[in-house]
Amino acid sequence: MPQEEIINTLKTKILNPIEGFLIVLATLFFLWGVVEFIAGASSEEKRTQGKRHMLWGILGLVIILGARGIRNVLEKLFS
Repeated sequence: MPQEEIINTLKTKILNPIEGFLIVLATLFFLWGVVEFIAGASSEEKRTQGKRHMLWGILGLVIILGARGIRNVLEKLFS
C-alpha cells in the first residue's frame, strides 16, 4: 500500500471521527455550562461553575479547530 493511501486511510477512518467526536463533546460541555448558568441564576456558585464550563467548552473548540486548521495547512503544503 503506498504511503499516501495509508495517510488518507488514517485521516478518514481515525482522525476525522475523533475530531468530530471531540467537537460534539466540547459543544455539549459549553451548552451544559449555559444551562447551569441560567438554571443557577440565583446562586453565585452555580453561575461561576456555569461560566467555567462555558469557558472550557469554547477553549476546547478553539484547540480542536486550530489543530484541524494546522493539519489542513500542512496537508496543502506537503501535497
